[in-house]
Amino acid sequence: MNPYRMKATHIAVAALFGVLGATALPVHAETEIEALKRELAEQRVLIEKLLAAQNSQKAAIEKIESRPAPAQASSGASLLPPGVTVYGTLDVNVASANSGYGRKTTVGSGGMTASSIGVKGQKELGDTGLRVVAEAEMGIDLTTGVGGNGPNANGVNNAVPSSGGFTGTGSQIFSRQAYAGLANDNYGQLTIGRQYTGSYVVDAVLANAFGPGLYGSSMAYMSNVGSMPARVNNSIAYHSPSFSGFSGWLTWMAGNENNCDGNIFNSVCRGANPRVTDSSGEGIDLALFYRSKTLTAALTTWEVKRANYATNETGLAKNKAWQGVISYDFGFLRLYGAYLTGRVSGG
Repeated sequence: MNPYRMKATHIAVAALFGVLGATALPVHAETEIEALKRELAEQRVLIEKLLAAQNSQKAAIEKIESRPAPAQASSGASLLPPGVTVYGTLDVNVASANSGYGRKTTVGSGGMTASSIGVKGQKELGDTGLRVVAEAEMGIDLTTGVGGNGPNANGVNNAVPSSGGFTGTGSQIFSRQAYAGLANDNYGQLTIGRQYTGSYVVDAVLANAFGPGLYGSSMAYMSNVGSMPARVNNSIAYHSPSFSGFSGWLTWMAGNENNCDGNIFNSVCRGANPRVTDSSGEGIDLALFYRSKTLTAALTTWEVKRANYATNETGLAKNKAWQGVISYDFGFLRLYGAYLTGRVSGG
């Protein structure tokens, strides 16, 4: 074979391979780029999923951290549900007093004020602006451990020998207060149950320099004028919000609601004398308040049917009265003034 022909053949074959190589190289390089693009896209999706999971975990952690810490008995934290409070006053004493019926020394409970324990709470109703409010308060005689407001011969001696009693009446457990209702910051509070009247709060707190239940408190005799309603059963009370220092307190009492007409002589209606009716104790109480930094004033009125009537009466009489109180703080001295008048009509 001609050596020049063989050389030309080799050159041609080499050229052919060179052409094939030059043609295949771009195709192979483009495939690797596409693979890299797909890999980067997959990694980007994975990274986005990881970031989303991280953000979700972060939000969950922030939500958990924003919750109140669980109560721990060892740390002294409250074990009560949020919004619930237990409160009370425990009075033990040794007292010696003589109010006109002989000196008497006593060891017991309720010397300066009544002993009591209560629980109250509130709970928001979603985003409505409303909240449920409730309270139940009982009196306790630390002399004997009796619950409720039973008899207490603690030596106050203001009416008969060895007389005296808790601030509150009744033998039921929650004899002081027991009510529930709804409240709103803009519209006020509406509650149903056994609760204070505005007149009694004005008399016992706002009109008393010595405070309720203490020696020297005028509450002991002022509330007797016109038979002022104090804690009332079967009642509906509305407390208005304060407007420029002014507020109101309206209480309606449904009465006994015992289905008696006063002429039914049985144990349910307490026999023939005294007689009670379905509306015994029915009435209304209204109190208006004004409060500022230095001045406190209140005007109250009530009209309540008496609890019973005797055989020489034709029906229930009515207790009608009103009171006005005022106090002013001079900084170094606070003055109190009160006027109360009442009468019994009808019956």
